[in-house]
Order: sequence, then structure tokens, then C-alpha cells
Amino acid sequence: MNATTTATRSEYFAATQKSLQTTISRGETLFADGYSIEPYANRPGVYSVARAENDPRPVQAGDTLWNDVDVVNQDCTCKAFEFHGTCKHLIATNKVVANAARLMAPFMPVTSLLSQDKPAPRGFEGAEAFRKQRNQDFG
Repeated sequence: MNATTTATRSEYFAATQKSLQTTISRGETLFADGYSIEPYANRPGVYSVARAENDPRPVQAGDTLWNDVDVVNQDCTCKAFEFHGTCKHLIATNKVVANAARLMAPFMPVTSLLSQDKPAPRGFEGAEAFRKQRNQDFG
């Protein structure tokens, strides 16, 4: 391996990290920026996340005006998810669903909140950190 290859890999890693941080930041403010979310009545855990009507960016060929986000399987139909394995739509939807779960927690049976076999949503530090936070929040 030569220095050029190492620099290129380092640059690629740095660019990937920056892109991921941007994705997380956008996910944190997506709905405040005008995007909308609607659940599918016939597909539990799947939401349609629509682009903001006032979004100034032009629609590119192949772009969609909405994406389907599956919080159960941690999946999204957008291009970014295909490339990175996470995206702003998934991060934002996980946040909305987590907030809804916190609001509903007093009305839910404790056993449904403490299930250990559910995967942690993407964009969180990891499964253990997520479970620890969930147990603190609900339990």
C-alpha cells in the first residue's frame, strides 16, 4: 500500500463521516423544515415522508417527492439509505415514533416496552445504548 492509496482512503473515510453527520443533523430538523409524515393505514410501522412543499432544491431526474420509511425493519426507499444504510427520513421518523412512544408509555403495558428482541433504530449509538435509554425512559 502506498501513501496515495492511504490518503485516498483517509479522505474517503473523512468524507463519509462528514456525510453521515450531515444526514443526522438533517434528520433532527427534517419535520421542522416542512417535511410531512403520514402513517400507512394498511402497513403498520411504515410511514410516508413527503418533501417540503417550499423546498427550494430542484427535483432531479429519479427523485421522488416522498419516501416510504419502515421503522420496524429500519428501512427507507431513498437513495441515501441504499448508499449509507441510514438517511434523514429514517432518523427523523425514528425520532417522531420515539416521541410518540414516550407520550403513550403511561398507557401501554410494561412488557411491550421492555422487549429485548427489537433492534435499535439506526442513527443511535448502538443497541445497548438504545436499550439502556429505553429502560430509563419506560422502566
